[in-house]
Amino acid sequence: MAGKKNEKKSGGIWMVLLILSLIGIVIILGGIVFRLYQDMQAQKEYEALQAQLQMQQEQEEEENADTISGSYDPEGIATEEEINSLEFTGTREGEAARLPDGIFSGAGDLVDFAKLEEINPDLYAWVRIPDTAIDYPVAQYGGEDDSFYLNHDMYGNWRFAGCIYSEKLNKKDFSDPLTVLYGHNMINGSMFAGLMKFADQEYFDAHPYIYVYTKDKVYAYEIFTFYTFDNRHLLYAFDFSKKKEFKKYLEEMEEVHSWDLKRREDVEVTTDDKLLALETCVGNATDNRYLLHAKLVWSGSNEEYLEYIGAEEN
Repeated sequence: MAGKKNEKKSGGIWMVLLILSLIGIVIILGGIVFRLYQDMQAQKEYEALQAQLQMQQEQEEEENADTISGSYDPEGIATEEEINSLEFTGTREGEAARLPDGIFSGAGDLVDFAKLEEINPDLYAWVRIPDTAIDYPVAQYGGEDDSFYLNHDMYGNWRFAGCIYSEKLNKKDFSDPLTVLYGHNMINGSMFAGLMKFADQEYFDAHPYIYVYTKDKVYAYEIFTFYTFDNRHLLYAFDFSKKKEFKKYLEEMEEVHSWDLKRREDVEVTTDDKLLALETCVGNATDNRYLLHAKLVWSGSNEEYLEYIGAEEN
């Protein structure tokens, strides 16, 4: 009898242990399920937060895009990578700033400088080579950094394409012996990338004039030469206020024999002329520049300009 009692007692203990084990397993499984549920909820909350942040980022990008296309911000902040790209060398990827509507008016596509000045007070001229992509506003920075528009667009915002610009070494009335306008050689063909097309004789012959518009006057320049030159800063390398230095530059120009040299032999250039040079980089050849030179052949008011182009067309 005692044996049977012991067996019953032992069986009861095992049953209790089995029940406790099953309860433990259920608790553990319940804990795992609850943890998985918490993880799933946390993941959903994380994904919702990511979606919200993505939406905010897209909205900010849209707002920034609007700013780039029409708001003057001369305090544009550059990243370290952008700061390291300040040098005026090589071709560049990127888009030029969108030009505003309503800038041109009337016959001859005269420029509304009142609207331009509202956009950016540094915009003081417009350069155009008819029937080409070179048709842009020209800026000169009012602050100390002459190279500001090397990496800022016509609205004053950071942009790799920059803006066509001149330096304070040149007066804004184009009265200097040589005025130099700078622009990037963009891979997409914008800004001054079109200068390289003048290496083709047929293209060179078909585009003889550059027009520069300012608030008070229009200037017509006749293109007389195009070539690849070294990377000297022309306005520092030559003192154009001295006729001896000016003559030295003209003589050096005559001695150029680059493979892409083009000249209009019938255009005489002397130290009494006012010259305009458009300058840009040569691909990855950091030691070279494309230079397109033209001499002033006419200038006058907007009204006189309309008469001038009318006479030219006739």
